[in-house]
Amino acid sequence: IVTYSAALQQHVITPNSLINTLGGSIRVSSRVVHDDRDVIRFEHQHNNVLTAYQALAQSSNVAAVELGERLGKDELYRYIREFGFGRRTGIHLPGETAGLLRPPNRWGPTTIGSVPMGYAVGITPIQLVTMASTVANGGVYLPPHIVLKVTPRVAGDGLHKDAFRPETNLPNPLPPGAHRVISELTAAKMRSMLEGVVTSGTGIPAQLNGYSAAGKTGTAEKIDPRTHTYSKRLYVASFVGFAPVNNPAVTIAVITDAPEYKYRFGTSASAPVFRELAQEILEYLGVPHDQ
Repeated sequence: IVTYSAALQQHVITPNSLINTLGGSIRVSSRVVHDDRDVIRFEHQHNNVLTAYQALAQSSNVAAVELGERLGKDELYRYIREFGFGRRTGIHLPGETAGLLRPPNRWGPTTIGSVPMGYAVGITPIQLVTMASTVANGGVYLPPHIVLKVTPRVAGDGLHKDAFRPETNLPNPLPPGAHRVISELTAAKMRSMLEGVVTSGTGIPAQLNGYSAAGKTGTAEKIDPRTHTYSKRLYVASFVGFAPVNNPAVTIAVITDAPEYKYRFGTSASAPVFRELAQEILEYLGVPHDQ
């Protein structure tokens, strides 16, 4: 999500830009990065050229690496930081970690082949859900908080005013630590592309009844503590998404640690959990159907 958001914001691509996925593999220095053929849908397996919209929907590793190379490591790193990675969010919970993020001057020759698709970076679930909420919020990063209740503010004239602007659902004025990461236009394009993940890509199991939804699957090999290399049997499967798409009410991140091997993909392990949670929460909150 960070890589595509940065590429859109920097006018490296549009949603309809064509990306050559090079037959599903790309060489980065001494390493070859592959698309996962268990993830990429059959009709695209032998089609080297995808639109950016399709590449994100089908979770093409090669496309992500290509976009990272076009952006360059310094620009990519800047957006990773702007989205809140590599530092604590400041949420009022004990033991928060900043995660793992090396500055560009400590990147190796193959790091640009890892970071754009989410490797060589360590993140927390709070950072993940806050990043997705930044896209849902129209491109504005809001520091996360534990909310006990929401009360109306009292304006100077004594009248009660809503604590949130209804047209954007953002606090007014923005709280300390909040900042714009991408433009409203870029955020709108990203919401549409992430909706495509759910309607026609790897996030199809996250589809809701009566609500539009947007999100992204994640499938990451875990480090094997015995060999200190990536495991081929242990994975972290994730899905982060929000709904409804054009007026988001809730963002949910689902992270499944070491699911059974046949459920190792975010598509099968975590997207269905998002579906069940989001459906019940939106109905409970009384959010109107948009489909």
